[in-house]
Amino acid sequence: MNKRELRQLSEVIINEIENGKIKYILNICELLSAVAEYVAKARYTIFLNDNNSSHQERNQMISYVTACIRSEQSEVEYRKVIVTSHLVDEIFQSFQDKIENENTLMNLMDELRESLEIFIVKYESYKNGYTHYAMYELSFAALSLSNKIKEFERTIFLMSSMPISKINDNLCHLEVYLSNVDNLKSFGLKLEAVDFIYKELCFLLGESTSDNPIIIEYIESGSLWLKIAGHTLTATILTSVLNSASAYYVDNFTTTGKLQQLPASVTMVNELLKISEQLNEQGIDTSEITDNLNSATKKIANKLDILLGDQPVIEINDKVHDVGELFKDKLIEQSKINLLENKSADIKG
Repeated sequence: MNKRELRQLSEVIINEIENGKIKYILNICELLSAVAEYVAKARYTIFLNDNNSSHQERNQMISYVTACIRSEQSEVEYRKVIVTSHLVDEIFQSFQDKIENENTLMNLMDELRESLEIFIVKYESYKNGYTHYAMYELSFAALSLSNKIKEFERTIFLMSSMPISKINDNLCHLEVYLSNVDNLKSFGLKLEAVDFIYKELCFLLGESTSDNPIIIEYIESGSLWLKIAGHTLTATILTSVLNSASAYYVDNFTTTGKLQQLPASVTMVNELLKISEQLNEQGIDTSEITDNLNSATKKIANKLDILLGDQPVIEINDKVHDVGELFKDKLIEQSKINLLENKSADIKG
């Protein structure tokens, strides 16, 4: 599992912690852990001494536990807690099934699910008699579970988080994921291709790249996971262009079983990527920039071939283009053959 995949899983479970079923259980734990927190603050000597002061403090503790029992009975829907607890365990189980190679998280998940199981058992025991001792045990189980969930949240945040961006929120943010980028040269060429396409689109829109530079928010190697921000309109058209090209590469490979490049015809590429159409929608008269448009379209097509043409899985923001498992290995094999052929040509040249 790479960091991007871990982040995607983490976002789902963090949302449950902050807004969903796990949040509900945390709220219940906060209510039920009051006894444990009260006991933790008590003087140890009240359990050893038999004087009036110790008697008084013990009686206060008993009264406090009694009040907590009444609070639980009036404020908590027991059946909902148990049902939700089991649903939360299913969420944890699903997460755990996908992180089998993350030993730190696996160990933490084992401890977390064990704490949840103990919490359920203690709650069921408490409901059988509403005794002070059962509430005492339930309270400590709730406190332990709450602490484990918070520890888990901190851990997955640290393991999967990206640096906090200070980029202007007015900029358009674009996320690109390419699954087959396994060497430094390819990595560099693809970064350069993104930058080049962005600059060409800025040029066609009459926007200054000095005033609207493309900004790299985050990069991850192994695969290429790139988050960028830039001029809103340019980045919006860039997103559309990347999605159109990705669909073309994937559809043609699954049809022919061979790597494809964008059509050689500028007219066909323009129709496919809809660059002229999008420029016209923004009030730009493309008939006045025909030569520039044709030149830019041809260059963009070449860079798109480099950026996307050898990728079995492409994600542009939330849109996924995937050749599927049946074609994945074949596409990667062909891309490696092409890379070797290009190297041989370079050496001969």
